Amino acid sequence: MKELLELQEDIERQRSIVNEMIEHGTDDEDFMEANQKMDRLIEKYIELEAREKQLAYQGK
Repeated sequence: MKELLELQEDIERQRSIVNEMIEHGTDDEDFMEANQKMDRLIEKYIELEAREKQLAYQGK
């Protein structure tokens, strides 16, 4: 659970970075990397959440 909360915070920080880049009209390699990093964080969150739900289901 703690790891999910930390990932949520990481995603929000990265989202802020990407949003700021959009506001400044950044559309280069750095923007693509920042966007991909956010995507990877979201994927990791989804995988971890699914794993935790499966463990909780098995524990019932």
